[in-house]
Amino acid sequence: MSNVLSIRGRIEALKFRHSRSDDMVEKTVINNVINIYAELYTEYGVDVVYRIPSDKIFLNNFESHTYSQFNEDGITEKIFDTIGFTNKVYLEFGGTATNNNSEILHKNHGFTGVLFNCDDTECEYTKIHTERVTAENIVSLCEKYELPKEFDFLSIDIDHNDWYVFRALCSVYKPRVVVIEYNAHYPPPDDRVVVYDADIIPGITTYHGASIEAMFNLGRQLGYNLVAAESTGYNLFFVREDIHPDAFYGTNDTKILYRTPKMGHKPCGEDGENHTEECMKTYRLDGICGHKAPDSPVVWTNVQSLSE
Repeated sequence: MSNVLSIRGRIEALKFRHSRSDDMVEKTVINNVINIYAELYTEYGVDVVYRIPSDKIFLNNFESHTYSQFNEDGITEKIFDTIGFTNKVYLEFGGTATNNNSEILHKNHGFTGVLFNCDDTECEYTKIHTERVTAENIVSLCEKYELPKEFDFLSIDIDHNDWYVFRALCSVYKPRVVVIEYNAHYPPPDDRVVVYDADIIPGITTYHGASIEAMFNLGRQLGYNLVAAESTGYNLFFVREDIHPDAFYGTNDTKILYRTPKMGHKPCGEDGENHTEECMKTYRLDGICGHKAPDSPVVWTNVQSLSE
């Protein structure tokens, strides 16, 4: 039996079966199944379905939201349920007043650690240190706050230079689990990274971060396995390659792990129900990709160029 099911191929096969059937009940059932497959393809971007071996863990099946922005909490807990804890130390940037990836570990599993944000921000469960993170200063910041070289959990979300900070930090420090924001607008095998700019103030466009392929390539260079992409299209999960390398289904296969972007943000107007007039100049009403690319020309690079 094949381990891969093509959604479009299955639809065509069902249409053929429908055309040959004289049983109205069967035709109705087939129509309903076709509609389900069609919705998976057109609404959620699902093109193929993979059979998951019984001895593998598919982390997307464990997605849940308690404190994180989307469904990262469930994936985080399942990873640590599989690989275990060591020092229970985290580093997260940028931390916010709510929706932090480390909060589930702090409150449910006794983690302690450090949160950074470039703005003066307060948080209910720990102090957020006001630090502007760059590729040039991230290692010295870790030294300043006395983080161990091999802490358990790292979360990176700075909206533009994430790839560069990941490279700088994990060339020196080796956290066991890394969660990092990426740009899901560019599916594999597109290897794409924004040009580094330490002084940038990120905007809400599709010009940010790096594609899943670029993050994967960097992760392998740094000694990490890509094990999951959260379904909303915001965050990737890496586990250090010396830790349970065969536990998770789809490991290091960007085509299996990639999820189509659903990055429309919540209404940003004062009423909490509408977007501001300025926001609506670029916002896509379908909410799939959030904001469109900026009108001015942008320049991308790739991992190969950055490795030369």
